[in-house]
Amino acid sequence: MWCACDDVTHRSVQAMLQQLPEYTQCYLRLACIAQQCGHEQEAVDWIQQALQRSPDSPDALCLLGTLSLNPCNPHLHSTAAPRIAPPLPDFPLQCDST
Repeated sequence: MWCACDDVTHRSVQAMLQQLPEYTQCYLRLACIAQQCGHEQEAVDWIQQALQRSPDSPDALCLLGTLSLNPCNPHLHSTAAPRIAPPLPDFPLQCDST
């Protein structure tokens, strides 16, 4: 169920998406609408679709990172974190013992 205040926006963006399916900003706008209405999994699905079309989209990765910070969704954090910030290589630690 969509929030009443976002219904017109949702329909407008959906119509734009049908005409411009490669325009990743449409997917991200739909993700934001879903997030505002409390549908986080649906928001993640829209972001994933944006990332399929533009794998290195900084906007999509940033939005995914923002959603992954929600402590109520630890699974999303564990799957999003490597995509957003890949692990650093192991460097030998050199401590000065003086």
